[in-house]
Parts: sequence; structure tokens; C-alpha cells
Amino acid sequence: MNPRRLVTGHDANGKAVVASDEVVEPVTLRLLPGYEWHALGGADAPAQFPDDGSGNETGAYFPPVGGHRFTFFTIPPDVGSPVPDDLDITAALEEFGEKLPGMASHMEPDDPGMHTSATMD
Repeated sequence: MNPRRLVTGHDANGKAVVASDEVVEPVTLRLLPGYEWHALGGADAPAQFPDDGSGNETGAYFPPVGGHRFTFFTIPPDVGSPVPDDLDITAALEEFGEKLPGMASHMEPDDPGMHTSATMD
């Protein structure tokens, strides 16, 4: 499923405008077949008004204090597909870090899928 993201903003006169209308492609990982992450929006600082609706650059997967993220992810039935036997685990972990920066450092090794972060989920 690829959600549609419609973002509004304001023009120079303060009138509401559609800033963007696009389909959001999922982030997928070879390490976790069947899982999908959709980053719909976010910023590393509090939202400001008025704004033009342009996208904000974000750093790590989890925001810093005062920042925000709007994402959803899909967990496949039966905990996803098995990891391929020929998976290069080093390359897969590198891909994880590139596509979802900072997420792995918050994961709880003794409780797969759970994380601890300074966020309100």
C-alpha cells in the first residue's frame, strides 16, 4: 500500500494552498522482508505558522526533543517472510542504517521490535 500525502501551506498573502500532492513509496529492507515504513512528514524543530508547506529535512528516524515525525509501518502477517539464506548480513545492516538512520541504536536487543527513545508514540 502506498499512501497519498497531501500537504497544504500558505502563499505570500496567507491564503491556503496545496504545496504538494504525492504518493509516498515505502522504505523496505532486505533484513526484514515484508515490512514497510512510510515517512509522511516531520521536522527536527517545532512546527511554525504560517509556512509554505515545503518539506522539512529530518535527521535520524526518531526526532530530537521538540521535533516530530509522522510515519506508519506495516508488519506483515506471521512476522514477515524468512530472511534469505544468502543474505549478506553486513550489507543488510548497512542498508538498515542508511534507510532508517538511528533506529537500530534505539532497538532493545532482548525484545525484538521494541525500542526506547525520548518520544511520545
